[in-house]
Amino acid sequence: MLGAVQRRVGRYVVVNQSRWRGGSTPFTGSLADYRRMVLLHETGHWLGLHHATCPRAGARAPVMQQQSKSLQGCRPNPWPLDREPRSVA
Repeated sequence: MLGAVQRRVGRYVVVNQSRWRGGSTPFTGSLADYRRMVLLHETGHWLGLHHATCPRAGARAPVMQQQSKSLQGCRPNPWPLDREPRSVA
């Protein structure tokens, strides 16, 4: 059982079914945006990225922020910020 988290399993990114269906209360965006965020966040882990924090209140959240747990004052954001993909390259 995966519990309430998403995981990388070998070469696969695995997302918890209940979160996929219902999202997460702290993430105040749409369910479609939540799904995008989760897939990109977990893929970021697969690529070796670590968690990020909200840079300042009202800013778009980094996709590597644990937005499913807390927005830390940021706005929900399903897409990587410009700096996030560069950190993988």
